[in-house]
Amino acid sequence: MFPQPAINEVSILLKPGDTLALYTDGLPEAHAPARLIAARDIIAQLESTRPPSAQSAVDCLLALIDPDENVRDDIAILTAQVNAKANQA
Repeated sequence: MFPQPAINEVSILLKPGDTLALYTDGLPEAHAPARLIAARDIIAQLESTRPPSAQSAVDCLLALIDPDENVRDDIAILTAQVNAKANQA
């Protein structure tokens, strides 16, 4: 889409209990323009809830919106959670 996109590479080490959540713009813009959800609200939702599983993280994020009422776009959410420390050889 862009001739020379600006792409930044970032690395982070996830620890046991950490959750990674990736989502499309359909989540924060589900009820736009009347209501937009900021990234800080999404982060706060996950931090305050501390979902015990990847599925719980999806449910936690969907709780920010009303998925049955006039959602403007499709919503895709991918979550992963680190459950145990990897064996080190």
